[in-house]
Amino acid sequence: MLTALRDRGRSHQSSTAEDGTGSAAAGGRGTDPRRYFAYDVTRDGGVVAIRASRPDDTGRLCEHFRSLSPTSAYFRFFSPKRRVSARELAGLTDIDFVRNVTLVATVRITGAERIVGLAQYVVDDDRRQHAQLACSVVDEYQRRGIGTLLIEHVLGIARARGVVEFAADVLGDNHTMLRLLTKSGLATHRSTQAGVVHLTFSDVETDRFLAAA
Repeated sequence: MLTALRDRGRSHQSSTAEDGTGSAAAGGRGTDPRRYFAYDVTRDGGVVAIRASRPDDTGRLCEHFRSLSPTSAYFRFFSPKRRVSARELAGLTDIDFVRNVTLVATVRITGAERIVGLAQYVVDDDRRQHAQLACSVVDEYQRRGIGTLLIEHVLGIARARGVVEFAADVLGDNHTMLRLLTKSGLATHRSTQAGVVHLTFSDVETDRFLAAA
């Protein structure tokens, strides 16, 4: 996945704040992640908007999770559910963008904005420089590099805000996510328990990944 990202290049990317001030460069220090907005190019040449989640995304997020196949939903939630509770939705929309940062990838279909992917990191309560990472992409938009783009943008924000260690729990048969995090050179440390792979990576691997993207 990283090779495809390198080959794609960044010539078509535009990173700006939603108000057009140009202050939201990917991973830039001093950027307010609540106003994060960028365009990026997918592996097949399409364009997605990558932006901060908002309180008005509740309906779009519900549709996003309904659009996941049973397999993708199982990989995301470690259970077969495809509907999320009000509390879970609040954890993706009503957030502080300090301890919890959520980005969504969107496209417009007949004028309506649709969330096709999301990535989130949550800083541990007792380890302020350590964060848990999660990502999902709806099935029809998988294999286009959107997950890689989301991870790239969310890690850029995390590093700019002082997060130095990351962790992700991935089901052992979720080969797509495992490849994304390991073949890119990100997750170099792993352990497995009860079919769940626990991956960790540090600021060194993250900075190398961001520099190569």
